Amino acid sequence: LSTAVEFSIGLAGFSGIVAAMNRSARWTELERYRVVNLLQAALTPAFLSFLGMGMSHYYQGDPRAWEMACLGGGLVAIAFVARVFHGKSKLSADDVKGLRQGIMYSLTLSITVLGILQLIAVGGVFATHTFLLFYAGITLYMLTGAILFGVAIFRSRNVMAKQES
Repeated sequence: LSTAVEFSIGLAGFSGIVAAMNRSARWTELERYRVVNLLQAALTPAFLSFLGMGMSHYYQGDPRAWEMACLGGGLVAIAFVARVFHGKSKLSADDVKGLRQGIMYSLTLSITVLGILQLIAVGGVFATHTFLLFYAGITLYMLTGAILFGVAIFRSRNVMAKQES
């Protein structure tokens, strides 16, 4: 879990660099939306890792530790997806056309399914596999952050190339 924290913080730091590379003086609503999603995906694994470490310390060896961590993971997944769609609802029709919606929908669907599975795990349904389910959630957020980071890097290059032309 501590490695997930380190990865998460590092990705958030690099996300700040990508955001700083955007040379425009004022960000558009779409750029703000992308940066917030990227930072949310980058910092969520750190939050969940701290939650998991806290639960494992509090419950020390009790399987309920990972059930409670899955409860937190499921609630975070709901909040994550709600924030993504709430932010999208504020965008203009032209901005929505500029989104890579295939990527967005695949990632949010994956997070939603995993969040539901984590909430189901609270009832002890997955017994010995709750830690793996919790850790899969952290890994999915790291993957989401890495994908959004890659999209931001390629987008920044395109923007810089257009500005130079």
